Amino acid sequence: MSATKTVTQSGTAVGKLTLAYDDAIHQKYRYHDYLPVYDEETHFDPIQPFEFTDRGLAADKAKSALLSSANPELKVSKITPVIGTEIRGLQLSQLNDTQKNELALLIAERGVVIFRGQDFKDIGPEKQTEFARYFGPLHVHPVGAHVKGHLEYHNIYLGPDNEYRARQRRERLTTTGYHSDVSYEHQPPGITILTLLSVPPTGGDTAWASQTAAYARLSQPIKTLLEGLRAEHSGFNQAENARRDGKFVRREPVKSEHPIVRVHPVTGEKALFVNKGFTKRIIGLNHEESDALLQLLFNHIALGQDFQVRVKWEEGTVALWDNRVTAHTAISDFDIHNPQEGLRHGVRLTTQADKPSGVNGLKSHRQRTKDYMDALEQEVLRLRAEGDRLNQIATNWKKCAVALVNSGSTPVLNLQHISQFGPGIFLWSVSSSTVEVTIDDPALFMSDEYQWQAYHQQSMLYPSMDMIPHINIEDASEEFLLRNFYENVIPTLDVTESTNQGYSKHILPLAFKHQMVRSSILAASASHIQITQGSKSMVDRLNYRSTALAELRQISARPETDSSAPLATILGLMIDDMICGHRECPALLKLAEFWVRKDCPFSTDATEKATRRFLLDQVQLLKAVVCPLYQFNKLLSKDRQASDGKQLLSLNQKDLFEVFSSMESAMAQACHIYSLPTTSSPLDSSGSDSDSSSDDLNRLLDKLQSTVRKIPPYSLGENSLTWVYFVAASRSRRLDHNAFFVARLAELLQRIGHDRVNELLAGLI
Repeated sequence: MSATKTVTQSGTAVGKLTLAYDDAIHQKYRYHDYLPVYDEETHFDPIQPFEFTDRGLAADKAKSALLSSANPELKVSKITPVIGTEIRGLQLSQLNDTQKNELALLIAERGVVIFRGQDFKDIGPEKQTEFARYFGPLHVHPVGAHVKGHLEYHNIYLGPDNEYRARQRRERLTTTGYHSDVSYEHQPPGITILTLLSVPPTGGDTAWASQTAAYARLSQPIKTLLEGLRAEHSGFNQAENARRDGKFVRREPVKSEHPIVRVHPVTGEKALFVNKGFTKRIIGLNHEESDALLQLLFNHIALGQDFQVRVKWEEGTVALWDNRVTAHTAISDFDIHNPQEGLRHGVRLTTQADKPSGVNGLKSHRQRTKDYMDALEQEVLRLRAEGDRLNQIATNWKKCAVALVNSGSTPVLNLQHISQFGPGIFLWSVSSSTVEVTIDDPALFMSDEYQWQAYHQQSMLYPSMDMIPHINIEDASEEFLLRNFYENVIPTLDVTESTNQGYSKHILPLAFKHQMVRSSILAASASHIQITQGSKSMVDRLNYRSTALAELRQISARPETDSSAPLATILGLMIDDMICGHRECPALLKLAEFWVRKDCPFSTDATEKATRRFLLDQVQLLKAVVCPLYQFNKLLSKDRQASDGKQLLSLNQKDLFEVFSSMESAMAQACHIYSLPTTSSPLDSSGSDSDSSSDDLNRLLDKLQSTVRKIPPYSLGENSLTWVYFVAASRSRRLDHNAFFVARLAELLQRIGHDRVNELLAGLI
């Protein structure tokens, strides 16, 4: 009987199917529904990039949930010292999310984990795919056989009716071929789950090789060479072979460039990432060099039995492995035409993972240069567009002025009285009398006889128009910053619904009346633009901030001054501080409390009273919510306590001087350490490396360690220590030094809020 036949299944979900087995000999097969088929109608678009977070990052390194001592049936053993762990007495189908996270970490650490005595193959496709999807999106093989109705399964089938596999065996000296599944994808697989539904009584094993150990066995010069190289992985040969054999290609083939040495995002370990099946050439080398180097690596992986593991399949065995750090091969060593040797049939679920990253997250020099140039080009285009927009803001009002002169029934007083408040918003003054007005007559200019009108090209709400003459609306940069504060900063201050309305209703009018309030708001807006748009300039922000602080100092000496403007100024400075993260809010809050307590005349005007009430509420809100986030623990005075027993915050000059002196000393010491000659193996203190220069380095690191211990967490200016800790950790040659400075760097990066701490630390541990 023919090994394949074509059937048409009703409905459009599956369409035309080709059976990859002889149905006559499998009528009573228990796993008949899992036999291999080919859907010859469903075509897939290219896989789009996606965000991926490895589940192992959320795992407890001790794995106390997965490998719980409370489970008396649990048996865990290493199959080899380098790769492979076997687990009995724990069902995959019953794991919770915490245990799955820890399983992901264990797979990353050991390469492959073998579970025995599982019910996984009997829980059905829905539960099987649900379990697999927890670790990442499921990959659909572009050409392989699958399970009817479930294209995400890749079918593993070797029986007497599989002539394709039989022909492969006849044409090759060996059936083994170490590979990493579909490594040509832009985001290749992470965890793969394989279960055999039918196991031959002998033979049909699977072997895995540790790509991590394979990399570690290489000499340092070869490691250095490979870490800067990238290789092309291609799926075109696979697709061409499938078409040659009359198979349907459900997704067009792709090529990808990946680093030859990749870093695992969870463990930080380096591993080779090449395989004979899909790695075609090394980028930048000529053919002879590329072929020779790749063949060296292929042979090294295939022949390295001291970093390989061979697993015999049993009933109820499930294998899970990490394609990012292993290569694997099936071993088809039994006669498929001998009924006594059985059938080897299984299904594989493969999850996609991250885009491979090179050593310490670095790409090849060629790729880094290209990325830099692309980013530089994008920044130039952004700056040009921003310049064009600001130029349009600065010039459009002049064009509008000409149109206004000849429009309407009321003539414009003077072209000097036409100004622009924002993009597309123009203001002019008109008179209801025949009084001659000069530009030097501001009292009359602001009297009731005149009114401000606006011509709108685009709608925008601003405070009342009678506030507008107090601002220099001919300054395009000020207009831009005020607009940004109104549209982008105020909406982020939505602790309560009234806060958003309050800043527009109370703070902005004060900004139009008082230069120091306006300067603090402009500083906050400039900081916001710097953060969100990646601007490198701090000049405007510092100028505005220094102006606000200078006027705040001057006005503090005037006892008759109303406190509304100073409080609004302080709020603006605190907003600026929170955006920049300079941690000066506690000091500013103390200054605000001074103005809250200050005995000064209060207005009886209802609007001004409402403004003051809003300001006082905001001060209390910041005191209750924001200030506790700034934990200057070590600066708390030991000899001063409040009546309720709590320690008061002390920012006295002596404490700050000691902290800043320690920071300055630490920077100087780090510079000295950085200037010392480096070695190829920082943590190797044996042999010829243990000389006088090593002793000098250790003494310097001891001194630096003592210095930084004097700097408490959350100290003012502690961000400057990032470079100090990095230099110390990278140059450390003693394990205790390395551990100390890596821990300090990790804590500092976490306080800063860096989102890629693990990647930054990968090369230091």
